[in-house]
Amino acid sequence: MYKVLNNFKFFSVKDYFLKVRHFFYFSKDRATAKHQWSTVRIFFIFIILSGFFSLIYIFKINQLATKGYSLKTLEQQLQELREENSHLNIQVQKLHSREQLQVRINVLDMVAAQPVYAAASAGVAVNR
Repeated sequence: MYKVLNNFKFFSVKDYFLKVRHFFYFSKDRATAKHQWSTVRIFFIFIILSGFFSLIYIFKINQLATKGYSLKTLEQQLQELREENSHLNIQVQKLHSREQLQVRINVLDMVAAQPVYAAASAGVAVNR
């Protein structure tokens, strides 16, 4: 390919594109070359498409890896929060226990309330 392109002498941009376009066809005749696909042209199209799909594949794999990593960190945070929740539940149960309430009553110098008696009503209704 290099030798063939090296033999071309380009005088203008138009000549360059015409000669490069002509290079990708089998036929030396430009009229019949428009409708023929050469192996080189198909190969270059295949290489370009392969590169494009490879980039898409790498991009998607990278996205998947980062999502997996973030999922793993979120699972670790969830586990830590569950452990903290269980410790807090144990602490709440300890603070609500009868012995703990009795200790807090003694520390705060509280006394037990005496029974409260309410006066019974006489059951008299007032007329207007």
